[in-house]
Amino acid sequence: MRAAGCYTSLLHNVRTHLVERGGGRIYYRRRVPKPLREIVGKKEIWRSLATDSPTVAKRRALRVAAQVEHEFEIARSKVGSSVDQMLLAGFSESVPAA
Repeated sequence: MRAAGCYTSLLHNVRTHLVERGGGRIYYRRRVPKPLREIVGKKEIWRSLATDSPTVAKRRALRVAAQVEHEFEIARSKVGSSVDQMLLAGFSESVPAA
């Protein structure tokens, strides 16, 4: 059970990793897996979603989550762990036409 006041927020949940921080800004927060902490250099990744809107934050969090997972795959390859080639390749910046 989590201690009262520790990362408490109505937005925070395990699936989205969204946390509201000072001034109503919403951030993506992800713990760095223990085997990767030495390579990554930190225990947690915090990325601003540059919004105070929960709806916008949820949409932006998907892209940030993909970027963070890509960074984790790069770190896994550096420590010699097995990697997922699809995640390691990253993703294209282009958006398909509607």
